[in-house]
Amino acid sequence: MAAKVYIDKLNLTTDQKSELQDIYTSENVQDFTYLPHDESQQISATALLATHQLDFDARENFASRWSIKWRVNSGAGKKADCRVLYQWYASSI
Repeated sequence: MAAKVYIDKLNLTTDQKSELQDIYTSENVQDFTYLPHDESQQISATALLATHQLDFDARENFASRWSIKWRVNSGAGKKADCRVLYQWYASSI
């Protein structure tokens, strides 16, 4: 499925941009889809986010180093969808 990731919205160094382009060129992209009404899939999605410190508390914390770089909402009701691109803030960027 590999949805388009808007890497142009990220603050990247030249080397980081090159590395990302290499990932997409090699088609070595990991893509996960979690259905919103499937409890076991939501638990898996929550666990994946938590492993990257993207759990709800971390995202809402004022000291969080994650920031939203791009977001789009589409659909309504059960077909509602929200895609968000987060970036970890590092002082070296």
